[in-house]
Amino acid sequence: MVVLAVGQKPYGLELIKEIKKAGYKVTVLGDAKKPRKFIDATREGFYAGLDI
Repeated sequence: MVVLAVGQKPYGLELIKEIKKAGYKVTVLGDAKKPRKFIDATREGFYAGLDI
């Protein structure tokens, strides 16, 4: 599992493409997906965890 949580801009888009190309499942959430409130990212993280 790789988790990037840095800054306020969605860096790592190239890394996401490479990981997907290698055949791994990638879930983008929180502000990397779209700027929103903290509770939205927390909810997305919760549901992403349930999906593992």
